[in-house]
This record gives sequence, structure tokens and C-alpha cells, in this order.
Amino acid sequence: MDLKKFLSNLKVKTPVVNIEGSRRTNTPEVQLPQGSVFLKNRIDQAQGNVGLGVVTPSGIEFGGDVSGSYTKGEVEFPQELQNYGAPESEKYGGGLTVDQLQAYLNIPVTENLDVNVSGGVNPYYRDEQGNKNVFGQVGMRYNF
Repeated sequence: MDLKKFLSNLKVKTPVVNIEGSRRTNTPEVQLPQGSVFLKNRIDQAQGNVGLGVVTPSGIEFGGDVSGSYTKGEVEFPQELQNYGAPESEKYGGGLTVDQLQAYLNIPVTENLDVNVSGGVNPYYRDEQGNKNVFGQVGMRYNF
């Protein structure tokens, strides 16, 4: 098989990109003996997924996607709280994380019947016993 010819005949489907995010600022109130003061809390968040599929000349389709999230924030403490030992500010959030990796393979068997296999993993999640979150699925699709 000529690999160069095979690769040139692949059709890349339209990539899927879904990303949304926000920047929020709030000012929680803290009661002190001399009166109320307000914190300044700012958080930046985004989440989404990016995927790509490929179709071979024989109709076999394969692809995958990756989903993730981003969180960073900072709380600024007023001088009144710093007098009680609070820091000037405190940063929090994990930055960018990959939440899930997924892949799929669809194989046409006949004109109306496809077999599909898919799976995925959450690379960071582990349950209480230390097990990874891995999933798989096998199915058939019949087009009437």
C-alpha cells in the first residue's frame, strides 16, 4: 500500500471547537468589630472541547476529541484584614487541565449497517480505590 496515496485520499471532517468562559468579580462582605470590609475576588474560567474526525475512501471514520478547563483566581484582602494577619492577596485555581480524552471508530459493514467503537479516559480522575475513569462502548447503527 502506498502510504502517501492513502493519506492524500483521507477527508478531514470539519473540526469541532466549543469553548466558553467568563471573568467574574465579586466583593464578599466580612464583618469585623469596627465594621464591614469587602474582599475583591476575581476568577477567570473557561471550558470546552476540540475534536477532529477523518474519513477514509472506503467510508471508515475515526477521530477523537479532548476536553478541558481553565480556572485561575485571586482574592485581594483590604488593609483591615491584613492587620489581622491576612495576606495582601491570595491566588487560587489549577490553571489548564485536560478533563477527558475520547476516540471513536465507525466501520461500515453494509450500505445500511455500521459498527462503532468508542472510548475515553479522564487522565487525572481517580476514585477512592485509586482506579482511573476509563469507558468504552461498542454498538451497531442500522440506517432504514
